[in-house]
Amino acid sequence: MGRTAGHAARDSTWQRDVPANAARRAAFAPIRSLVGVLLGVGLFLLITPVITQAVVMLGWALTSSLTPFGDYYRSALRYERPIGMLRANLGLAALIPISAGLMLLIHRAAPTWPISVQAKIRWRYALACLAVASVVLGGVAAVALVAAPGAGLRVR
Repeated sequence: MGRTAGHAARDSTWQRDVPANAARRAAFAPIRSLVGVLLGVGLFLLITPVITQAVVMLGWALTSSLTPFGDYYRSALRYERPIGMLRANLGLAALIPISAGLMLLIHRAAPTWPISVQAKIRWRYALACLAVASVVLGGVAAVALVAAPGAGLRVR
């Protein structure tokens, strides 16, 4: 059975997108994978608290400096303030550069592989998601402001 031109085109595309020795590296790198997982979890546990603390501190400094920081921080941890959700999401977003860096340093592959299956950042899709997320987050913030205690809106 001979190969058709379509098969050759698909094979060459696949070979261009996947590093040439990726399968060989994966077969002989169980220790490298374990080190990558341990470093990823360790970096996440180290970096996330710093990011979340900084976000809450910035929110406190900009909005409620009259409230003691401890009370503000506890209410943010209980998601009683919008900054609490921002804190959690930015902490999770820290995993993106961590995974890209580990992909480059530990696995010696392009850091774009954990970002997209096409081995490149799909900017149009990312910007569309950012636009939708901005509208939704703005709507949630508007509802939170309107429904805030003392705003005149009463839910029965």
